[in-house]
Amino acid sequence: MKLPRLPRNPDWTEQELVLALESYFRIKAGASKREETKILSVLLNQLTIHALSKRQLSFRDPDGVRVRIDYFKRHDQGAKALTQIEYLNVWRKYASNPNGLAAAAARIIETNLPQEILNGGRAPFIEANDDNPEHIQFVARKIRAGQPQFRENLLRLYNNQCAITASTPTAVLEAAHIVFHAKSGLNKVCNGILLRADLHILFDDNLLRIHPKTLKVVLDKCLKGTDYWLLNGAALRARVDGTHPSTDCLHRRWEKTPITKVD
Repeated sequence: MKLPRLPRNPDWTEQELVLALESYFRIKAGASKREETKILSVLLNQLTIHALSKRQLSFRDPDGVRVRIDYFKRHDQGAKALTQIEYLNVWRKYASNPNGLAAAAARIIETNLPQEILNGGRAPFIEANDDNPEHIQFVARKIRAGQPQFRENLLRLYNNQCAITASTPTAVLEAAHIVFHAKSGLNKVCNGILLRADLHILFDDNLLRIHPKTLKVVLDKCLKGTDYWLLNGAALRARVDGTHPSTDCLHRRWEKTPITKVD
């Protein structure tokens, strides 16, 4: 008599593989494989990509997550381990595009994380909890206890407008850390600016800076001749309560940023 087939977990989706690839590159850059695997396992179990009724007890457990990360590692090392088209598609699309990978991972998390976690409950205005810098292993725009509330707070303070351009579609607005989150874990609004997504990338890459005394935009000379150059010298908009980000945070970021002069 043929035994019935045991139930199995759903196949990994492209979205989940994007998150696994991001984890692999973070491990390759020096992150703890054990911690990164554990964090991704927890994250995948919280996302709504798969219905609870389809999940077995071993759903996206650390062992299974580690196997997928190792697929990318072996392929990166030349072993041609990615035989399934879904894995290859993710590798070809994002392996040489770290900014695109980070943005895609952020969108996946924001789209599939339960609303109550994303919104922080939409409670009265309270400062977000800081994350422990020693355990920050997962990016961007990514599942961290304080960051959804961090963005919500900045959206309120900047009245749903970019702090530089006054752009209003909230879908393109991101909470930027002044002192890098990976260094400080600081999710307080004193360490944040609400920026349009493309400006956030420039800010993180130190191509766009905020002068701590004048509160004006300083662009890298490589952007001269582009549309972005129109923003050079633009004043940082005040928040609805008349405040600005912490001068100390702005100074700390400025001192760590190489300054290039325009000829």
